Amino acid sequence: MPKGVLHKIESMLSKFLWSGKIDQRKLHPISWNTVCKPKKGKKGDWE
Repeated sequence: MPKGVLHKIESMLSKFLWSGKIDQRKLHPISWNTVCKPKKGKKGDWE
């Protein structure tokens, strides 16, 4: 997948997570990279 497409998808996901809308920006209380980290001891499985 092209990096530009991946960046756009991640941007929309981030906006939706924090504001509830994909076209509205809001301040993020934690970084997107922190949100995407797997839980400790879970070997990358999301829960």
